[in-house]
Amino acid sequence: MKRKGVFVSILLITLLCFTFTGCFTVSHLFGDDETDDKITVDSGVMQNVVKITGDGLEKDALKVSPDGKSLIYSQYREKSSVPELVLLKDVLLPAKTSLGVRDAHSVAWYDNGKTFIYSGLDGNVFKLIKSSIDGGGKTYITRNSIGDGDRQPSIKNNKILCMSTISGVSQIVCLNDNGTEVTLLTEGVWPCWHPTENKFLFVKNSNSICEMNLTNNQITELYSDTESKFFTPIYSPNGKNIVFTQYGSVNLSANGGKKRKAGFRHHLFLMNCDGTNKTQLTSGNVNVWAPSWGINDELFFLSDVGGKEEIWKAKVRITN
Repeated sequence: MKRKGVFVSILLITLLCFTFTGCFTVSHLFGDDETDDKITVDSGVMQNVVKITGDGLEKDALKVSPDGKSLIYSQYREKSSVPELVLLKDVLLPAKTSLGVRDAHSVAWYDNGKTFIYSGLDGNVFKLIKSSIDGGGKTYITRNSIGDGDRQPSIKNNKILCMSTISGVSQIVCLNDNGTEVTLLTEGVWPCWHPTENKFLFVKNSNSICEMNLTNNQITELYSDTESKFFTPIYSPNGKNIVFTQYGSVNLSANGGKKRKAGFRHHLFLMNCDGTNKTQLTSGNVNVWAPSWGINDELFFLSDVGGKEEIWKAKVRITN
């Protein structure tokens, strides 16, 4: 999801909106006051929204370390189509360090907060590779790719989930972090381990968020919408909630004398771990994607407000 655009100043506007329940809620809008190119959040759910980076470079594959201190993401330099991995040693500061890893996507952290896995291009095939923020080189986990490219790793207790395309079908695969005991589990993409239980989230057929329990191999559909596509479902740190990216139709209103047609955008949603109580976290004529939980209910994500892809942070108010 790469988008070019001119620079616009970021304005913070606070509006009071009367809801149908008779209660007042507060919404924050970040963007250009003369157009509807802004991200809107309900401060009853998303609080303390701040932008972390400001270099204007294209970004993807955002992932916060388990201790919430550091953050790795993929960055595209100007006039380059090859991404490189970048580290924010402090998630609250824009100071960044190149990790010297190119053609890299889809990062997953080990519990120690120093070692990580990424999906790296080796030759013409993506493989799973282990590295360290301390400059530990790289170790191939899948020396020979499982299928036509291994992507989207998630790791827990030295067990890796990933997606690999096999015979033209996207499969969820489980393997040890040394590359042994490869097991095909089910069709799907975007696997994510539950923080404590023996199960994981994934997306099936692009429009269904599912959960697979590895104790009994039972698959449960949590939420589906044939009019939308879903990406990157992730459990909250306590395992009680799920945040995901939904690509769907957005009704864009006229603003500042400029009319915008309805279109499709990526936005973040929150729901209970059983698929109930779905709540839209972001909205507007922008894209918001790549959510990653920090600590203390902090959520990091990417947005292209003003045509510049930057990292943002917010405090999510979870009631259950």
